[in-house]
Amino acid sequence: MSEVLKNESICIFPEGTSTNGESVRPFRPNLFESAVIADVPVYSLAIRYVSKISGQRSEAAAFIGDMGLLESMSNNPPSGVGMP
Repeated sequence: MSEVLKNESICIFPEGTSTNGESVRPFRPNLFESAVIADVPVYSLAIRYVSKISGQRSEAAAFIGDMGLLESMSNNPPSGVGMP
């Protein structure tokens, strides 16, 4: 993986899972090992989903625990439609 990181970017959930976004779980440092070996930068970011209707935090797009991709996608309205 460290060789791949010299030419490609990847995205990981450093908690080793995903959540509904209410809190941050402990990071698993071994997920960063390949970046350290490859001597490449690591950038952090946060994803926040906000309802277009209420302006409040929304869980509609949350990909939680063992939830499958199709299940997560089925919770999201088509493009251009406000999230609940």
